[in-house]
Amino acid sequence: MGGVKIHVCFGKERRKVSGYIACDAGMSHDACLLALNRWFDLVEGRLGMPVLDVKLLTFECNKDYYGVRLDGVQCVTKKGLYGMVEGVYQKEENMVRTEWKVS
Repeated sequence: MGGVKIHVCFGKERRKVSGYIACDAGMSHDACLLALNRWFDLVEGRLGMPVLDVKLLTFECNKDYYGVRLDGVQCVTKKGLYGMVEGVYQKEENMVRTEWKVS
C-alpha cells in the first residue's frame, strides 16, 4: 500500500515470527505506525491470539541524497556505542545513502 512493504515470516523450526516494514520513498510517523499495526494484525490473525512478548533485535533507518556522488570512496562505516552502525555509501549513480542501524 503506497509503496510500503510489510513482510512477515512464520518460522516452523524455532516457532518464532519475524518480519519488517520498509518503504523506499520514506514514511511519515503516522504511516510507520499504520504499517506496524498492520504487521501485528497479520501476525495476530494468523496465530489467532494477541502478540504480547515482542523483542526488537534491530532498527534501521536511512536517508537518500539525490544528485550527490562519493568520489574516491565506496563506503564509509563507523561503529558507535551499543552496537550502532552508521554508514554512508553510493547507492546509485547520482544518489548517496546514509544509514543508521541499531542492534
